[in-house]
Amino acid sequence: MASLEMELPKTMRAVVCHGPHDYRLEELPLPTIGPGEVLVRVLGVGICASDLKCYAGAPLFWGDEHREGYCQPPVVPGHEFVGRVVALGAGAAEKYGLALGDLAISEQIVPCWRCRFCKRGQYWMCQFGDVYGFRQRAVGAMAEYMRFPADALNYRVPERKTEAPAGLWQRVYARAGRVHRTAGVQHPCRAARLSRLRRHRGGGGLRAAGPGDGGGRPPQESRLPDRD
Repeated sequence: MASLEMELPKTMRAVVCHGPHDYRLEELPLPTIGPGEVLVRVLGVGICASDLKCYAGAPLFWGDEHREGYCQPPVVPGHEFVGRVVALGAGAAEKYGLALGDLAISEQIVPCWRCRFCKRGQYWMCQFGDVYGFRQRAVGAMAEYMRFPADALNYRVPERKTEAPAGLWQRVYARAGRVHRTAGVQHPCRAARLSRLRRHRGGGGLRAAGPGDGGGRPPQESRLPDRD
């Protein structure tokens, strides 16, 4: 149950969001980790439409007369990512099945585990969850290193997924898990086992909504051959 780590630097470079149109490349202290937490060296990070809207000053992220903004600056952006494990807090290896050197991803939302949805197993509907890259509890991946908090849902990525497109697999795993849960499967999709989707949709159709990658990949994923 002891913590594990490789030899690490003291600081790292990171993009820091301070406000709309105010993103700066800065030198920051390396994140420290506690029990149940994971530190990864970031190998790749995507730029989502949400990142662009946050940069442009959308009210959802910065607020207006009708709402409080979701973004908590200063914060490192980036919620689509893959990294290689360089440190494990006490208990994290056992909890997530991770080892030093593994490729790893984390679901985009870090649930609170206290609200009514989390308590009944529907953490993807969490009322108080924090999405990586916008909130102080879940600092994002546009940095050389990032921390997965103790409340996060983390998974090992098979080495056969090359590092270059592995960031896409974070979206595949998370989205496949949401599809499975909609189909009645409560457990998150740990290894993109889309065979569950085929078993639970009862031979019917599959509806996919959303622009770009978000709407285009689920139909493709549903046709993937079964594999671990």
